[in-house]
Amino acid sequence: MTTMESIYLKVAGKIRRARARSKVSVGELAAKSGMSRSNLNMIELGQQRISIHHLFEVAKALKVPVRDLLPADSRPAS
Repeated sequence: MTTMESIYLKVAGKIRRARARSKVSVGELAAKSGMSRSNLNMIELGQQRISIHHLFEVAKALKVPVRDLLPADSRPAS
């Protein structure tokens, strides 16, 4: 697995956990963030990468700072 893949998998896990803590369904979060339910589901499963603008919309919908959805160290290896 490349470093970039692991970053997206970590983001996916953080989104999934934040959504669960907020007690919001995938469908509700998708609607609030302007995404389709299937796209958000694929992002949470690590099967699709999230775009920056959608990451901001997801954070806004979950009422968390974007930094809470990012890995502590998200720098790709040189």
